[in-house]
Amino acid sequence: MESFMHGLAGKRVVLAGCGGGCDVLGTSTIYQQIKDTARQVAFFSLSFTKDGLLSKTCQQVARKCWRVEPSNTAIAEDPEEQVYFPEARMAKATGIHIYTLSHYATIAQYTEGYRAALKLEFGDEACDVLILCDGGCDVLLTGAESGLATPVEDMSHLKAVLPLKISEKYVAALGANIDCGHGVIQAELDKRLADMERSGTMIFSKPLTIQDAPAAYFADLVSRCCPTRSIVQSLVVAAMEGHRGLYTPEHLKKRIGANKVPLSEQTATLFMFQLEQLASEILYLDRLKPEHNFIHIAAVISDFEDARAAANRRRTCGTSSLKRSWYSWSGCCSGRFGCI
Repeated sequence: MESFMHGLAGKRVVLAGCGGGCDVLGTSTIYQQIKDTARQVAFFSLSFTKDGLLSKTCQQVARKCWRVEPSNTAIAEDPEEQVYFPEARMAKATGIHIYTLSHYATIAQYTEGYRAALKLEFGDEACDVLILCDGGCDVLLTGAESGLATPVEDMSHLKAVLPLKISEKYVAALGANIDCGHGVIQAELDKRLADMERSGTMIFSKPLTIQDAPAAYFADLVSRCCPTRSIVQSLVVAAMEGHRGLYTPEHLKKRIGANKVPLSEQTATLFMFQLEQLASEILYLDRLKPEHNFIHIAAVISDFEDARAAANRRRTCGTSSLKRSWYSWSGCCSGRFGCI
């Protein structure tokens, strides 16, 4: 990890929350390590904050992109923390503005937003490095897995940055196993990570504890950004603090009751991957088009999963009929062996 971070010295770096909302908080584990050495750092987030609130309280830099300032009035007028606006809370806590992309945009509008914001931030000078940071593992999964968690925002964001002319692009992930609470199978996640390590898609994996400066910085930031609003980041902090098993942070108990995802070293590990190589391994990414918004993308992924499930059923059925032709000459096991 250290050599990777040292390699960012003197460069213009974009740190972006990948999958929406509080993912942007995870970028702080990287920011803490480069803030004094990078030439310039800019923050981006794919946001679940309502467009109306963004338009009312922020400078609009493109059709679906706004610049959220540390002085954002939505937070100043929200002492009870009822407004979901993690970008404004992070901007206030760090004193740094955050470019915020609307969840309701198309992939093309995300790309357009990036280009406008990068022009505003860096002028005519090119950005050197882009790092998308995911809370969970949605962005890592190829589509061959049994469960894909909630990949719509992650994949739209990943697809949107591919056309950007940035020489170095990476994907980071924190709390990878937390998506095992959203249908991801732990053994399949472990296999995917092992495959990426062998192929070179993975650059590093670094377990963090609260004694490590990046983890301490991250935990402090999460504590100042309405942690009840982020299950993932709260569980990552708990794992960094050394909690294991089905531990539930006190501030989450009212919201989720009991944690169902075993906290482990993997929960507290910062992973880094080559973005373009990772993207090339996702089986359905080429089906996502610039004009697609989150509704279209959800449908594409759902159709892909349905087709894959149907193909698996056909294979299972065919195998069963060959091995058990005595059961049914028609070649169907009628569901006895799981083909229906």
